[in-house]
Amino acid sequence: MEKDNLKLEKKKFNLKDFLMLHKFEVFAYAGFVLCLIIFSILPPIINGISIWDKGPFNNFVKKVTPLLIVGIGATFIYSMGAIDISVGYQAAVYGAIAVVVANATGSYILGFGIIIIIGILCAAFNATIGAYVKLPAVMSSVILMQLFSGISTLIQDKIGNSTINITNQAVKNALSWAKNQSSILIVIAILVLVAAYILLFTKLGKRARAIGANKNAANQAGAKLLVTRMFAYAVFSVFLCISAFFLTARIGAMPMAATENYQMDIMIMLLMGGVPLKGGMKVRLSGSIVGCLTYNLISTGMTYCNVSQSYIMITQAIIFVVIVAFTCRTNEDYLPR
Repeated sequence: MEKDNLKLEKKKFNLKDFLMLHKFEVFAYAGFVLCLIIFSILPPIINGISIWDKGPFNNFVKKVTPLLIVGIGATFIYSMGAIDISVGYQAAVYGAIAVVVANATGSYILGFGIIIIIGILCAAFNATIGAYVKLPAVMSSVILMQLFSGISTLIQDKIGNSTINITNQAVKNALSWAKNQSSILIVIAILVLVAAYILLFTKLGKRARAIGANKNAANQAGAKLLVTRMFAYAVFSVFLCISAFFLTARIGAMPMAATENYQMDIMIMLLMGGVPLKGGMKVRLSGSIVGCLTYNLISTGMTYCNVSQSYIMITQAIIFVVIVAFTCRTNEDYLPR
């Protein structure tokens, strides 16, 4: 009897221990619920418009989709403790190339295929630089940022502005499909399921998180660093290309200016979701999703409260500082390498 009682005591749920163990996840979910409540109440009072009305909600879904897709893809490289600051320029160039090729050939599949190939080549570059040159991931992304920034400028100089007259009906239909709310939700659901399966149930997904937890130990245990890094960056590139497609559909033009803040947006989103920048086994796909929704809910909610864009950006910067200060003070494992 005494042994049975001891077993029951050991299995007894301790709320305090649970909260301490998962404090960042609890903080992220609590923040999401709080923002949900605040911005469900304030906009109708201030502006007479609810974010849950058909128009505002549809706009929110279209706005959040590209960032959500990038955030899901970025989870793979963040799980290794890597940071890519070239993401905004890559998304802009990918969107531009896809539109130009599709408009010229009448096939968005061809345009999408070309940017996928470019993205995988960039993934190979990032992985190789990190594995052989021993250059930190953030430094290799600086090289890509400069490269894609130059390409973006060349495209703008060639065309004159970020708009392009789409004459092919098949391309128009593809972009129109990507603006449909049902299409968006279906694609996101599929991408979340695919990403969750890869991250949690495949060897390469587990190895990516293992590298983030302890690179040397993972290497000794047989985790092939080059292959795993290339795989993680390739998945990220594919998701980035898909994001560029939906972003191009939303704005109806090449996304040159629309991706300027992507680098900081993604970092803040993942931090808000409790994703450790150092990577490791604590990386959760759900955290990336919650962080993205919270971040965009704040932006959308403040917009419908008649707050100017400059004050929204200042608020986001303050939130970023608070989150970084909180994570640094409470757990150094959440810091980037």
